[in-house]
Amino acid sequence: MENTLGMRLKKLRENSPFKSQKEAANFFELTNYQLSRYESGHSKPDPDLITKFADHYGVTTDYLLGRTDHPDGLLNQAFRKGAHNLTDDEKEHLESVMEEELKRYRALRERFLKEKESKK
Repeated sequence: MENTLGMRLKKLRENSPFKSQKEAANFFELTNYQLSRYESGHSKPDPDLITKFADHYGVTTDYLLGRTDHPDGLLNQAFRKGAHNLTDDEKEHLESVMEEELKRYRALRERFLKEKESKK
């Protein structure tokens, strides 16, 4: 099993002001041992800690968990590809539209999967 979370945590730490595990562990209120186990894949952090890692390193939780290879999420990618000319109001509107569409997609997908499962 691939240790995407651990490898990404280690890489982010090494590219941050915290070069050592000890510095990062202190910042995140962990022991060296705990952080070492997360980075090596021998232990998994709880969801709140994953969120704390993501917020601190400026990446998405999906990136940390290996669900995407894009550390900054789809919205930021869209802005880099041309949406940077939008006003703050337009960016806010775009973000809310994207959130609503994502909710709709997830609801439709869940319904589809339930229907598919019930046909088995």
